[in-house]
Amino acid sequence: MQVLFRQEVFRAGSRVFRWEDVVLAAELWGDWNRIKERALQNLAFLAFEDAGTGATVPEDEIDKAADDFRYERDLITAEELERWLSRWHLDAEIWLDWISASLLRDRLPDVAHSAKPEADVRQVESAVLAEAVCSGELERLARQLAARAAIVEREKERNHAPDEDRSSAGALAERRETVARLERSYQRFREEVLTPDALAARVRARLTDWTRINCSVLRLRAEDAAREAAMAVRQEGVDLGTLAQEIGEATEDGVEFLEEAEPEVRDILLSARPGELVGPVSVGDKFVLVSVRAKIPPEPDDPEVLERAESSLLEGLVAREVDNRITWIWKP
Repeated sequence: MQVLFRQEVFRAGSRVFRWEDVVLAAELWGDWNRIKERALQNLAFLAFEDAGTGATVPEDEIDKAADDFRYERDLITAEELERWLSRWHLDAEIWLDWISASLLRDRLPDVAHSAKPEADVRQVESAVLAEAVCSGELERLARQLAARAAIVEREKERNHAPDEDRSSAGALAERRETVARLERSYQRFREEVLTPDALAARVRARLTDWTRINCSVLRLRAEDAAREAAMAVRQEGVDLGTLAQEIGEATEDGVEFLEEAEPEVRDILLSARPGELVGPVSVGDKFVLVSVRAKIPPEPDDPEVLERAESSLLEGLVAREVDNRITWIWKP
C-alpha cells in the first residue's frame, strides 16, 4: 500500500499531490474510517463463508459480477485486467475476494455487525486497499481533493499571491496541514457562492427536473396483462396497489424527482395530473404503469431541494476550476 501511496496523482500550481495526500484528506473527512470498516466487514464475510456455514455465492454469480466489473472499466481482455490490477498493486485473488465479499454483503447483513475477523496486519491492509480501489472510492476522493486544490489556486490568483515551490514530498505533518488548509479554503468558497439568491435562481432554473412525483409503480412482463390492469384502473376505478396484490405483484411506492424518472416515462409524467394513470409504457423488458398521486413543485427551503441546488451549483463552478487548474498525472 505504501508504494501506491507515494505515487503522484495530480498537480495544482507547483504542488504535486500523491495518493498519500488523498488518504490524509479522506481521514480528515471521515471517509477513510468508513472504508476501513467496510474492509473489515469484507474479511468477516469471507471468514464466515470459509467456516462452513453454508453461506456461499454460486460461482456463476461471482463470474457475472467480475465480468460486470471489468466491462464497466473497459477491461475487456485478461491482459488489460492484469495491468489494471498491477497498477493498483492488487492481485487477482484479492480482487475476487472483494467481489465475493460484495455479493455476500447482500446475503449476510447481520454478519457485518457481529463478526470479528481474525486477520493479520497484511490481510487487513490488502482488504482496505481493495475496498478503496475496487469500490471507486479512492478515485472519487482524489477528485474531491483536486476540487479543493483548484479552488485554492483560484483564490491565490484572485489575491495575486505568489506560488510557493511545493513540489517536494514534504513531511507528513506538513502534508496533513496542507490538506486541512485546502478544506478551509473550500468551505470559504462554498459560503461565498452558495448565497440564498444564487440557490433560489438555481431552483427556478431546474423547476421541471426537481418537481417530485408521489406515485405507485407497477411493472409487468406481459403487455396484455399491463393493458388489462390499466383498463381496470381507468374504467373500473380499481386502486393500482390493490390490483397488484390481487394478481400477486408488488408496487413501488414513493416520491421521486422527475429528473430521476426513466426516460421512457419522464415526459409523460411531466404532463400527467394527480389522480391520473400513466402507461403501460415499455421500459426494458417490462411494461410500466404509474399512478400519480401528487406533483410537488420545488421550493428553495425544502431540505432535499436545497441539497440538490447546492450540489448542482457547486459542481458546475468547481468542474470549471478543476479543468483549468489541475493537471492529472495518474492515468487509471
